[in-house]
Amino acid sequence: MQVARVATSAGRRRGRVFLAATGALLVAAGQAAAGWSMVIGFAVSAVGALILLLVGGQENRRQRIVFLTLVVAFLLGATPLALASPLFAPVLIIALWPKKERFDASAGKALLVGGLVAIPCVFVVFVWWTSQTSIVFYFFLPNWAVSSVPVFVPIALCGIAAAFNSTWEELLWRKLLVENMPGARKWSRVTSVAVLSILFGLAHTHSLPSGLAGVIMTGVFAAVVHTLVLTLRRGMLAALIAHFIADFVLLLLITFGFTYD
Repeated sequence: MQVARVATSAGRRRGRVFLAATGALLVAAGQAAAGWSMVIGFAVSAVGALILLLVGGQENRRQRIVFLTLVVAFLLGATPLALASPLFAPVLIIALWPKKERFDASAGKALLVGGLVAIPCVFVVFVWWTSQTSIVFYFFLPNWAVSSVPVFVPIALCGIAAAFNSTWEELLWRKLLVENMPGARKWSRVTSVAVLSILFGLAHTHSLPSGLAGVIMTGVFAAVVHTLVLTLRRGMLAALIAHFIADFVLLLLITFGFTYD
């Protein structure tokens, strides 16, 4: 009887691990598909987040909040209300902030390192931008949200969107996949950084920058911020800052470079 119970418990654990890995991979697949179709991409990510909510959200209240927020945000992203998705950024940031952590010297160091890492990232983005010989339309903000309102409105929207995108991407690629991909917990640091950075780059094949340049740029960026997460006490905070600044600059270029005639 005892052996049967142990076997049943082990089977349930394996099932939960498999479902959690499936959920995390679906969120990643949805991100990759969003460059091709935002509706399909966000819908797939919403299904993955829902699986994570059902499987992993039982552990603590914070995880439930994070996964539920992702489900709602991704579902909105697949509808005409997509612009409302980034408004959930503050919820994710608050839920992800360690409960007993305070803003101390280590947090200040993480902010400084993240800002310094963002400098070459922004430089590379500008170099890529100025090298473009043709403008390819990339939807972010509709014309009314840029040309018919004061300039601070689209800038604020870019900031909110950058905060949301950087937060959920760091959560997915530097936490959920590491914790839920089969065997990932046993990988060495080098293997973890290499595998997830390559996958992160490939997931941005149809993003902006796109193609081989986009894969290389985002892959190298992922390797750098993943290393920060593994080596610094507040590595996730440093990664979030670097990611936010890079995304913010890129979204500003997209908005004011592509939307204005």
